[in-house]
Amino acid sequence: MFKYTLFISTFTPQTYLPCIMYCTFIPLMFIVYLFGCTAAFHCYQCSYNKLYDVDKEWNDIRCMTSPEQLGKRYIYPCNDTHGYCTFEETYNLARKDVTSFYRQCSITNRGNGCTEDATKLACVGSCRGEFCTKHEVGRRYESYFGSASSIYTINNSVFVYTIVIICSRLYYFDFM
Repeated sequence: MFKYTLFISTFTPQTYLPCIMYCTFIPLMFIVYLFGCTAAFHCYQCSYNKLYDVDKEWNDIRCMTSPEQLGKRYIYPCNDTHGYCTFEETYNLARKDVTSFYRQCSITNRGNGCTEDATKLACVGSCRGEFCTKHEVGRRYESYFGSASSIYTINNSVFVYTIVIICSRLYYFDFM
């Protein structure tokens, strides 16, 4: 009994206040660190395929032409440290038409470029930033073939990075 009383009497506000502060402050800081460091941006996630599944709800040409019109259902958060907004465009060489277009958030950087085979041209792109693929509208094949209607080719990486940085800064300041 004497030891118990002695033990209780040793706890004064000066001795247990730091314990309460550290026991609440450290877990709180850890939670802030976890959520504060996982900044995210948003990507469109949708698909369009001209040749297959034409009557399906999720197969929408607006995925290629104007993804912002698809609604919130097609917007996904993408992790800033491990994620990329990506797109894939398939151009049919015989039909001379884009036959499929996909957008998504991916943990893999798919690069930026086009690959041609006997029947199609497959173009992919990856970027980081809020809706950074929104300006891809199914015309990447034009820059690959050297369209005269395009002043700047998408293969010019300095031009692409400059536009992405400017757009992301403008978008960021719109919400400030």
